[in-house]
Amino acid sequence: RAGFHCHALGVVGIAEHRDRITILSRRDIAKGKGLADHVAAYVAYVKSFSGIHFYEVRVDFSEWIPDGFGTSDAIVIDEKLKTVHVIDLKYGKGVPVDDENNSQGMLYALGVLSEYSFIYDIDNVVIHIYQPRIKNYSSWSITATELLKWAEWAKQRAEEALQDDAPRTPSDKACQWCKAKATCKALLDHTHKIIMHDF
Repeated sequence: RAGFHCHALGVVGIAEHRDRITILSRRDIAKGKGLADHVAAYVAYVKSFSGIHFYEVRVDFSEWIPDGFGTSDAIVIDEKLKTVHVIDLKYGKGVPVDDENNSQGMLYALGVLSEYSFIYDIDNVVIHIYQPRIKNYSSWSITATELLKWAEWAKQRAEEALQDDAPRTPSDKACQWCKAKATCKALLDHTHKIIMHDF
């Protein structure tokens, strides 16, 4: 719930209705002071980038991943530097999110290339992670050419993953948020091997 409010207030703040940040955070969040501070800092961070700004925009990368789409928190296209900034606001504090080779950010960047590369010259992409509750602020750059090479690799992996006999490779990271882990035979076998290894 706090994450939802943080994103919503971020959009409000970026739209320069700064008074509403305080009102909404006090009304909707019991500990709204910290939230309002985090949102204000996020808004300042996003606004620090020059270019054309898009907020909470749908990105479609289905050219590479079947039915692939998402909602990007903030996108900035800097025409002068031929650079796209994909900014991801993460309000969770349990797990630090890495910027380097961040697949979500890279897929969103592909969506930007798909939608806007015929209008703007885009040579570089910068993926930003803004995770204020654990002070995780980072960014990672990749060229558009390298990103498109990665896209072909991701496309092949997606096609393999959608096959009925697709290989399963369980791990702590891969299975952490998976909804199927309670009934996944591959995870059961993996766990069994770990337990037996300890004896």
